[in-house]
Amino acid sequence: MTNKISTLISSRESNTTFGWGKTEAWWLSCGERFKLKTVEAKTFNYYVFSLSLKAFNDYDSESGSFSCQIQALDSDINWCPLEPEDTPVIPGILIAKVIGPEGEEIHTDAYGRVKIQFPWEDGRTGEQSSCWVRVSQCWSGFGAASHLYLEWVLKFLLVLFRGIRIALL
Repeated sequence: MTNKISTLISSRESNTTFGWGKTEAWWLSCGERFKLKTVEAKTFNYYVFSLSLKAFNDYDSESGSFSCQIQALDSDINWCPLEPEDTPVIPGILIAKVIGPEGEEIHTDAYGRVKIQFPWEDGRTGEQSSCWVRVSQCWSGFGAASHLYLEWVLKFLLVLFRGIRIALL
């Protein structure tokens, strides 16, 4: 997790130090390193992060023009892309199994929540397993409504995610 956090920090920092410029150096390409010399005789090392080439030709007068706009980054900076801003969405309904200690038929916490395990999880049980979730069951008919319902251990449930942010760490 520490490695993931340091990568996120460096991606934020590296995406704030871009420079923009125009040149007539048509031979530049993305990823290529170049030196920039200033009037004060200082030299800076950059690499081309992105570029846009535009060429125009006027066939009648046999004149044309060319421009190259570049986005450059200091060559000492290790650039990495930003994490996507969009929160992933879990579409549809998933299946999960209620889990609990061996020998118990019903296992809940103080709030009546149960622990579940999705088919792709690694098989951990007990306190090492997934989080606690609330279970409700909708009934239809006269005077019926949705209410809290306790599920049995090893019984399968349908799980629907609503408005939950998914962490990518």
